[in-house]
Amino acid sequence: MVRQPHLQPGRHQIVMVLLLIHVPVFAILGSRAGWAAGHIVAEVVVPLVGLWAVARWAQQPRIAMGAGAIGLMYASAVLIHLTGGVTEAHFYFFVAFGLVALYRDWIVFFAAAGFAVAHHVFFAVTGGAMFEQPYQLERPLFWATVHVTFVAVVTAVQAVGMFDVAQSVRAKAAAEAAVARADERRLTALRLHDDVVQALTAANYAQTLGETSVGTAALEQALSSSRALVTELLADSEIDEHVLVRPVATVSETRP
Repeated sequence: MVRQPHLQPGRHQIVMVLLLIHVPVFAILGSRAGWAAGHIVAEVVVPLVGLWAVARWAQQPRIAMGAGAIGLMYASAVLIHLTGGVTEAHFYFFVAFGLVALYRDWIVFFAAAGFAVAHHVFFAVTGGAMFEQPYQLERPLFWATVHVTFVAVVTAVQAVGMFDVAQSVRAKAAAEAAVARADERRLTALRLHDDVVQALTAANYAQTLGETSVGTAALEQALSSSRALVTELLADSEIDEHVLVRPVATVSETRP
């Protein structure tokens, strides 16, 4: 069974807000770069708002996180396009990777890394606005490979960090569960001692003194406490009634 990821609302909200902030900022930059209104709508508004909408209303946590992650990667690609391939614009991919890593989900993280790799390779092969320097324009595929290598290294480092965090979280959860079970067993033992053992001790002492009525009352109290404790312990358990049937004769059945 595949473990379903947990969507952390605070971190996801940060990603969604950033997606919306990109829209007016990129619209202004696109207008200053000479983009037509239709170009801005098609390349900036529709994709980013659409991914924001999926991230906002998707029912599956991984789909919502994936939309947010791809949205950040797409925003990085648009920034490179807007700046004509300025080298500094490529750094925005690494900022986006840091934000995507906050999701702590392997599939979402590697999907974002795959988008970055595919983007670099595609525009290097097709001759898109990927680089601005002459030496890069002469060998776009080589420099795209260099950038992809950096992306791969960052991905590997952050993946190791995510693995360590996941291990720490699981270890902490296991330790907390063990402490909770130990506390529960201790409380059960204390209740057993206070409600049952003490009553049986009183009953035994009363029988020794010949106080039959007092001993009987103490035994009844011990029996009632035992039943209540067993009922409470088994309240959340699905146990077949046949399991509770004793395989040997009761005390009354052994009497002559």
